[in-house]
Amino acid sequence: MPRKLSVLRLALPPSYARLDPEKKKRLEQFLGFATSLPVEVTAAPTYDALAACLLSGETSIAWAPPFTCARLENAGIPILVRAIRRGCSTYRGALVCQAGSSIHLEHLDGLRAAWVDRESTGGYLLVAAYLKGRGVDLDRAFSSQQFVGSYQAALTAVINGKADLASFYAPPADLGATLNVEELLPGKQGLLRALAFTDEAPNDGVALAPFTPPLLVRALEQAFIGVDELPMGPDLLELFHAQRFELAPKNGYRSLYQSVRTLR
Repeated sequence: MPRKLSVLRLALPPSYARLDPEKKKRLEQFLGFATSLPVEVTAAPTYDALAACLLSGETSIAWAPPFTCARLENAGIPILVRAIRRGCSTYRGALVCQAGSSIHLEHLDGLRAAWVDRESTGGYLLVAAYLKGRGVDLDRAFSSQQFVGSYQAALTAVINGKADLASFYAPPADLGATLNVEELLPGKQGLLRALAFTDEAPNDGVALAPFTPPLLVRALEQAFIGVDELPMGPDLLELFHAQRFELAPKNGYRSLYQSVRTLR
């Protein structure tokens, strides 16, 4: 049954561990104003911990990457809203290499891969599932695989010749086969090329703990949907790398869960 909350606890992914204190304060103010509750914002140490703390009710709400949303949804946890980026609610993974390399998708044996994280949808899971579907055994095909913690680090490893391949996020197919490297590495656009693009996956979403009171659900829903109309809206949306939010369709992450769950 719904439980009364005295504090709203928001969990963020590990990539937010060094969140700027001012940005954290604005986020707490935003959620506090929306819910009339004191707010605590923390970054989970791992993606597994992010899911676990929400499932246990230790935290009230979580900003989660797509596969974490898929796992939570599969466990019966509702996804409240999802991000809209470039006008789209989905994105793809891209397997990338140096722009001037002679690497071909059909010949990956002996290459070195730099991935973001084993739980990163765009930085590993989508591309890994895509390659597995093509019959590639990643552990046998690649001479090395390292998990470097961020897109910037993975792409930089390829640019600097410390890795041959990385996985990056890309827009949906109807926006063209583009890589927006400039967004993360200014001045590096054109240094990487895409070997392949994966199927599309839903964007990151906001998940709620079990038995969240209906009035609180409604307050949070209205807050996220209307954030772009607030004076602090642009700063908050930048924090989530989003243009705006939309209601997440029920079971919207199910196909993603089915396609990549065998990799874990």
